[in-house]
Amino acid sequence: MLFCLGWLTLSGTAGAEGPDPRKWPPLLADSATNLKAGKYEKALAVLKRLTVEMLDVLADQKDAGNTFGVVLTQRAIAEAGLGRQEEALWLWHTALSVQPNLVDSDLSPFGAPAAFLKQNLIVRPPKAETSGVGAVHPVVTKSRNPKYPDGAYAAGLVGTIEIEVEVDTRGMARAPRVIKAPRGPTFVFAAFEAIKDWRFTPGSVGGEPVPVVLVIEFSFSKVG
Repeated sequence: MLFCLGWLTLSGTAGAEGPDPRKWPPLLADSATNLKAGKYEKALAVLKRLTVEMLDVLADQKDAGNTFGVVLTQRAIAEAGLGRQEEALWLWHTALSVQPNLVDSDLSPFGAPAAFLKQNLIVRPPKAETSGVGAVHPVVTKSRNPKYPDGAYAAGLVGTIEIEVEVDTRGMARAPRVIKAPRGPTFVFAAFEAIKDWRFTPGSVGGEPVPVVLVIEFSFSKVG
C-alpha cells in the first residue's frame, strides 16, 4: 500500500500552529486516489505541501523513512504522469535512498507512470578512465549546500552524508545513490535537492564527453 503511515514521534515545529501529522494519512490516501485517476497536478500540490511539513517535523523515528519515502514515491509518479521524466526519476531515486524497501512496492495500480519508474532503477555505466593521458575529470561549475532540515536540526541530529552520482555528458548529475548517511531520512532529501542544481563541465576521454561517477559529501552540524 502506498499511502499507509505508521506511528511517529515528531520534532521541530509540530504543534497547535504547525503541521498536523494526523492529517497526513487521509491526505496521502486522497493523493493516491488522484494519481490513479490521472489527476497528477492535484495530487502533486498536496504532496509538495506534505514534503515541506515532513521536513519541518520528521527526525529519526522508526517509521519516518517509510513515511517520507511514500510521499516522494507518489511525487515521482505525479511528475512522470505529467511527462517530467527527469524530475520523476530524481524523486524516485531519492525515495529509494530514503527507504530501499520501496523498490518492492506494488505500484501497478498507478499505471504507466509507475511502470516507467520501475523500469528505471539505477544502473551504472562502465567506469570511464579519467586519470590517464587525454582524460579529463568533471569540474564543478555551479554548486550549493543543502538546507538543514528543521526537524533533524530540532532533534539534534548531525552527521556526514556521502552520495554517489553520475555526471552525464551534459554536465548534469543524475541517478543519485546514498553511500553513507546520518540518522534521519530528511538529510537524504536535502542533500539530493542541493546536488540536483549542481552543474559540471563533463568528463571526457580523447576530447569526447563521457559519463563519470563521482562521490559528493556534505556535513550537517549544529556548530558554527
